[in-house]
Amino acid sequence: MAMAHKSGNSGKVLGGGFEYKIPVKNWAHGLESGGKSGVFSYDDFLPYTAANFTTVEGDSGSSVERVIGSLNGELALTIGATANLECHFGSKIPATAGTGGIGAIKLVDGKMSAAAIRFKVSQIAVASSFFVGWIEVGYAAVAANALVDTTGVPVGNDGVGLHRKNHVTQCDVIHGANLASPTTLKSAAHALVADTYLNVSLSFDGTDARVFVDGVQQGDKVARTDLVADGILMRPVVLLKGTTGAAEVLTIDSFAGANER
Repeated sequence: MAMAHKSGNSGKVLGGGFEYKIPVKNWAHGLESGGKSGVFSYDDFLPYTAANFTTVEGDSGSSVERVIGSLNGELALTIGATANLECHFGSKIPATAGTGGIGAIKLVDGKMSAAAIRFKVSQIAVASSFFVGWIEVGYAAVAANALVDTTGVPVGNDGVGLHRKNHVTQCDVIHGANLASPTTLKSAAHALVADTYLNVSLSFDGTDARVFVDGVQQGDKVARTDLVADGILMRPVVLLKGTTGAAEVLTIDSFAGANER
């Protein structure tokens, strides 16, 4: 019987696809139980080790801080009520070639992998922008203006994830070699609810990738060939921008990633 991942507020099983019935902390064992050797990385920010991540705090009024008093380990990205303030966060990739950071995955033909990000936003009253998902490591997109001012469109990176594009509640699932002009896998894929956690996950069966929100598949499967090149390392990122000047807090509960060896 699968156990739910209890970190944060919802207590739902993290993920979708082959990993959906595997508790997040046991994904590697789930791979092993299928006769495959796996590696797994996970961080619920309890404790939070800043050196493991890359952060951008844009101008005054932006911050990345551990939520004090949280029993579950939560990290808050905060922007103030000034137009186009930004705050970006992502797994830091070691300099050694071929190695991955926390929650990173590598899409390799014939090998399974899965990743998940659990997060929530503080408000849905005023339009704002974010991208929560996975981008190709080589682009190092955790940088200033990773989301364009006013529009909230990502800069040109390989990737896949959930995108709130200068909107109140609507999010789209997007992917492609150029996220500035992406393929929309599912329009209006999820309606945000303020201060309510959701789980975004990516699973790859060795041929095709699937994206899930709270365990529900969004759109059709995507061939690896239409997503990234074979063997590309992808890291989790959370990019936040106040495109209309609304104050916002985006809270991350966990990053997770599992890869078949």
